[in-house]
This record gives sequence, structure tokens and C-alpha cells, in this order.
Amino acid sequence: MGLIDWIKQKLKTPTYSQKSTIQNNCENQESLFKIEFSIDRSIPEINKIYTKKLDIGLLPGEIVLLDWINGKEADSSFPQYFRYDYGIDAETSMKKLVYEDYLRLSTPMESLKYMKVDSLKQILRDNSLKVSGNKQELIDRIIANFTESELDNFSKMRTRRYILTNKGKEVFNTYYYIIPAHRYSSKDGIYNVATAIDFVSKHNNYPTNHEIAWSLFTEAEENNRVSHKYGLFRNVKLHKAVHLQRQNNIEHALNHCLEVFIIDLSGLGNGLYLNSPSLINSAPAIKSYINSYIETLDMNEEILKKKFSKVWDSLTPQLPFHLLDKNSCLNCLLAFLNDNEEYIEKEIESTFDRIDKKTFTKKYNLRLPHNLD
Repeated sequence: MGLIDWIKQKLKTPTYSQKSTIQNNCENQESLFKIEFSIDRSIPEINKIYTKKLDIGLLPGEIVLLDWINGKEADSSFPQYFRYDYGIDAETSMKKLVYEDYLRLSTPMESLKYMKVDSLKQILRDNSLKVSGNKQELIDRIIANFTESELDNFSKMRTRRYILTNKGKEVFNTYYYIIPAHRYSSKDGIYNVATAIDFVSKHNNYPTNHEIAWSLFTEAEENNRVSHKYGLFRNVKLHKAVHLQRQNNIEHALNHCLEVFIIDLSGLGNGLYLNSPSLINSAPAIKSYINSYIETLDMNEEILKKKFSKVWDSLTPQLPFHLLDKNSCLNCLLAFLNDNEEYIEKEIESTFDRIDKKTFTKKYNLRLPHNLD
């Protein structure tokens, strides 16, 4: 067997060690090759908060599972995030939730509300009963004409659902912050179940879900600004905008999206340097957000200009530099909202050309891109 064939054979049955070293003598026995390759672990390292049971004896991931499984069929497949994010075996945890009376299987009568209208009509049709009416009327007709045991014999009723017990419902009152943190978690890890649990553990006044998320975002926002991570600083502004949108606070959501746009065109990135002109732009999603908010608020261009001016005056003192002045940035915003990307590109390039490259670093404590030094 040659070296390559031998390696292929080994790769078919990899171990879960972080790094494996394969050694094999060549045919002439004079040379020794060392070939290294990395194999991902089957389960990444889990946040320690997820491995610690809460006061009621459940893991955080099991509370997420309790919410997810409610109303689902008994043979449902589980999302992989239970294993990879929360570190639980969902099937084993589900059995635990049933055994400890947080969950139970629905009765045939309780299962009716989860069925599709066509399936309900088929039960009635098979038994020579009327099939007219809306879904609730169909359910009421079935309940009036059949017993639990009779329903249980129908093929359409073979699939049962998991539903919460009263004990299960109480879990969400006690740990009210876990499910919102799971549903609206930020991919950068600022706001998720672990950070929400940690935050609540340090505050005994039952903070609202808004207070939890907003406090975590605000702390991260300031940390990124102080650390000169303006790209991440900008991302947290966007998190705040989306969060405010969920709160139906469109006025302030627009403010934060305008801040995102201003930072995008500032030229600042993560670190004490300026981005190249080709990298200075704003994402199409920001345009969609801003246009949507403007439409919701029924805002005309003059009001938008005034709002932009206030946002600019509030934000730019927090930044060490902005490539554009207020009017130029405003004109770029209007061009951006009207899909005139060419105008923005020309404005950015012409402004870069006017930078005094000899004094820039000394004046702003920032470095220019290498190709512009």
C-alpha cells in the first residue's frame, strides 16, 4: 500500500483528537514523512453556564427544549443546536422532561387543534358527518360525536403531540428571560441565553427582557468604542436598531440605523487605521431598514435631513475621525437611499485624494491604508 492510499484509509475512520500525526516509511525506508491534519471535535466546547443546572434541576438547554417541543409531534427530529450550542442530548432530555412532569403527550381530543382542516374533514367524512364550517366548528363536531377511545383508533389520530403541563408552564414564568434570549440571540454572542442568565444572576430586581438585552448591547458598544473596534461598534448599533424594531420603537430604531450608515462611511474599521476607499460602503440591508422605517414613520426628506443632523452631532464626537463632513455624508445617504452608488464611490475617492498624507497619522492617531501611505 502506498503512502497516499494509507492516508486515505486512515481518514475513513478518524479519531476525535484535535491533531493526529501520521508517520509512514517510504518504500526505500530512508525518508520519513510526517503528515499532520486537523479534525474538528464532534461537539465544540460548550459554555460552562449551559452545563450548570438551574435551581429547579433543569439545564438551560432543557428549558429551550421544553419551549421547542411544545405542540410538536412525538416523532419530531431535533435541531442540532441542542447538541452543539447547549450541549444536551435532546432525546434523553425530553424523556427527563416527561418523567419529571414538565411535558406529557396530548390526548386524542387535545390533538385535534394541531391537525390540518383536511384531516379533520376526513375524519368526519369517513363517519358520514357534515364537513362544512371553519376549523373550530369541525373540532366541535368531532368532540360531540366521538369519545377519546374512538378517536384514538382513527388512523388520522395516530400522531400525538407533546404539550406542557402546569408545572412546565410555570418554568417560563420563573425563567422568563431564557426563551427571548434564545430566539433573539446575536450571532456575536453579546446577547444569548448564557449572557442573559449571567446578567440576571447579578441583578436581583427582575430586569425586563428589554433591560437585559439593552444593557448587554450598551456595555459591548462602549467596550468596542474604547478598544477602537469601530466595525464591531457599528455592529452593536445595528443590534440595537433591530431590538428597537421588535419593541415597535421605530423612531429610535431609525436613529441607530443612521448611526450605522455614518460609521460605515467614516472609513474607520477595527483598529487605528483607515479602510481603503473600495471597502467604504454600507450594506444593502441597511438601506432596506432605513427605507422601511422612513415609510412607517411617513417621513419626508426635510424631516429626514433634520434627524440625520441630530444623529451626526450626537455620534461623531465619539469617533476619532470621519472621512466626510456632515453635508457630504448626508448627500451620500440620500444617494444611497436612491440606489446611486456611483455618487458615493466618487465622493469617497475624491475625499481620499484631498487627505494630507504627511500629517494624517500625527493629527488623528490613525494610519492610512498601506497603498495610500
